Amino acid sequence: MSINSEADAQAMLDKLRAIDEKLNQPTVLFLFEYETDLGKRKAFNEARLKIATFIGEITNQKISDLLAGLKLNESSLLEGIENLNHEIETANDTARILHGIENIVKILTAIF
Repeated sequence: MSINSEADAQAMLDKLRAIDEKLNQPTVLFLFEYETDLGKRKAFNEARLKIATFIGEITNQKISDLLAGLKLNESSLLEGIENLNHEIETANDTARILHGIENIVKILTAIF
């Protein structure tokens, strides 16, 4: 994928929405609900909220205004999404899932 148009940027937004949906799946929520480390549990909830907030901000802005930032961070963002998808699918290590979420948040912060 190469972000060269608003349609490409929209496709990236769709990938982020899919990640947000996966983070709200019962298996992932259950995993963190029973996480004994309260710091991890809090960090998960905060990072999940940040991703949802970024998705809202992207949705409310003109995609054309975000093209340059998305294009510049495209490979990192795609890699982060792939890694997080993998961690969610295996859903057995809260630290790795949390690291994947935080990585995507850092990339989205760089775009904004």
